Amino acid sequence: MTKTIFKTLGLTALFTVIAIGLTACRSNAQSSENTGYDSSISKGLNAVAEDEMDRAVTYFTNALDQKPKDKKATAYLKQAQSYVNTDKQLADGNPEKAVKTVAQGMKVKHGAKSLDAKLSQLQKTTKADWVSINNWTRLSQRS
Repeated sequence: MTKTIFKTLGLTALFTVIAIGLTACRSNAQSSENTGYDSSISKGLNAVAEDEMDRAVTYFTNALDQKPKDKKATAYLKQAQSYVNTDKQLADGNPEKAVKTVAQGMKVKHGAKSLDAKLSQLQKTTKADWVSINNWTRLSQRS
């Protein structure tokens, strides 16, 4: 009977140690996932501050890979991608499309305030370019 009690206690202790070990491993995995996510968000926002929107898109995409369906990473990525697309459309000489794209970026909910500010400034530039081209077109049609 004493042997049975010691066996039972030994097995119980062994299972307890295994359960604690597995819980710690899972906790470390989640912690490292959060660290990767947090790092990507932080680096993305730093890239925004440095006007490196392509890099920001990469970091926010990585954050979303770490936490699929995350609202913050999704919003930040949409904002940064909108900025990149608008900038490209302006460079390609398509301010009308750029006005629409930047407006979509401005509508993103739960986005980064720093991206809101960058998009707002880009929207002003985009509208000014569009007005200038429209004025030039009207003047050239009169000639």
